[in-house]
Amino acid sequence: MNIVYFTFVRPKLEYASILWDDCSEDDKTRIESMQLNFARAVTGAKRGTSHQLIYNETEWPLLSDRRYEQKLKFMYKLVHGIAPSYLTELLPDKISNTVEHDIRNRDDFRTAYARTTKFKNSIINDSVRLWNGLSNDLKMACSFADFKRKIATSKKQNLLYNGFTRVLNLVHAQLRMQCSNLNDHLYKLHVVESPMCRCSYRCEDSDHFFFHCPLYNAERIKLLQAVETFCDPDVNILLFGSAELEKTQNETIVKSVELYILETERLL
Repeated sequence: MNIVYFTFVRPKLEYASILWDDCSEDDKTRIESMQLNFARAVTGAKRGTSHQLIYNETEWPLLSDRRYEQKLKFMYKLVHGIAPSYLTELLPDKISNTVEHDIRNRDDFRTAYARTTKFKNSIINDSVRLWNGLSNDLKMACSFADFKRKIATSKKQNLLYNGFTRVLNLVHAQLRMQCSNLNDHLYKLHVVESPMCRCSYRCEDSDHFFFHCPLYNAERIKLLQAVETFCDPDVNILLFGSAELEKTQNETIVKSVELYILETERLL
């Protein structure tokens, strides 16, 4: 699903994006919601799940952040003469060209007076404003590739989150995003009236499910035996893994959690 989105959908959502980024906030929200819908399909997130938790799961940057990057890349090419001349000619004068005395922002480009919000957010005006807000170190990056690396908002997804079995991986992701079929999660999503567990404990959350619920004692013993040989497991380690553990150990945690989900049958 990731590949489908990145190959066929996101390029269409971003086609000529720096030109139409002066659209209304409602339009930007609609475009962002399309990415969010795909993120839900990829992660198995339910309606009402925190958008931040969904983006933490996918590590996808907001489309608005990517447009911000594109505008800065556009400006870097203009400033450093990489773009065609018919585009570099659009750059306004620097403040130092029109002011004789020394001032702090003398190397900034002048922004045109904007009577309307539409013109203020137009490609040149907004790109210049964003460029002026960068540090000199960023502006003078030694190469375009170096500049892209320094301003990048994209992050590498944790490969552990891909899991080993699609269905079980989705449940594992739902636990991370607090939108699984556990009653505490459903209660917070306003799906059920009480967070109480079937064992009569007051709150069926992830910690209770993995470590305390008496309904799954046999399955729990197998889970803990698999991971206690190399770590002292808590709910965060079972859900997110640990940077302090080796890759194979984290993979063992994911496999063990998926097996626990399968054998308990509580969340399927």
